[in-house]
Amino acid sequence: MDTGVHSGFRIVTAQRHNHVTDAVVQALEDEVSAATGWKVEPPFGKELQKSARALAAAQLPFPIRKDRDLFMVMMGAHCIPFNAADWLATRGRKVAWMFDAWPRDYEALQTNVRRYKLDALFVTAKQSADRMARAIDTCTVKWCAEPLVDLGFKVKPWGDRTTDVIQFGRKYDPYHVRLANDMSKSHLKYVYEAEAKKVIFPTKTEFVLGLADSKISVCFPCDLTHPERAGDVSTVTQRYFQSFASGCVVVGQTPPELVQLFGYDPVVRANLGDPAAQIEEILAVPERYAPLVRKNLEEVKNHSVAYRMESILRDLA
Repeated sequence: MDTGVHSGFRIVTAQRHNHVTDAVVQALEDEVSAATGWKVEPPFGKELQKSARALAAAQLPFPIRKDRDLFMVMMGAHCIPFNAADWLATRGRKVAWMFDAWPRDYEALQTNVRRYKLDALFVTAKQSADRMARAIDTCTVKWCAEPLVDLGFKVKPWGDRTTDVIQFGRKYDPYHVRLANDMSKSHLKYVYEAEAKKVIFPTKTEFVLGLADSKISVCFPCDLTHPERAGDVSTVTQRYFQSFASGCVVVGQTPPELVQLFGYDPVVRANLGDPAAQIEEILAVPERYAPLVRKNLEEVKNHSVAYRMESILRDLA
């Protein structure tokens, strides 16, 4: 990819302060670097970041300056201050690609965008991007959806898969409780987190193989699973793309922006009244859903990190 006038950008690794796995974040930064040719630099140390936050709050100058343009992938709207020193030290343009920007964070996000003088903010949730574009007049705000972060996903033949249903990460409890209760009475295998925040697959390799071994993947957006966090923002996240890339039939609810991205609805709408009956029907006639699976496998290739970075670079031109 020809980055042209953008060759001065450096990718600074964001401080980790949330639940996102290091494997996914590392792969995302590596793919951004590969797509752009930008080098990855480590952030300043935590003590210096703390001092920088205090200086920024007091509107005092930061003593360190670097001649560079800065690009940072941020996993949460609350994360901007964690890299205060990196933002303040940068003389050139400051650009953030913001994942997980929820309504409860809007006020702090606006404050920090102004405090650290960001020039461009790309937000993965369309509703949040649209709202921030109206609220922030000191920098450019655009929607740039989450990409598929390539972890080396695999696709196994349907008949070789041994897990009938998987629901990894967040669960939509009204659906999950009913499905788990009904499936416990059958011979079908339903895999999910039995304990909150205790991941099913502790390593990247186990995750990739476990998803490839699953026939149906249940995906609901965060505004349903965790409305106290997401409010009314319905956005597509990694679990959808990861499931498509693994050849799963995806059952759940479709965020509106996913239809806009794909040009069609790639998700089988969940039967909330009788989830087990729907699951059994899909397992009984998988050939009925095979065309959708194949279509999703092809379409998800158009939502790579490189594809998203092409969009970002156009907006930065």
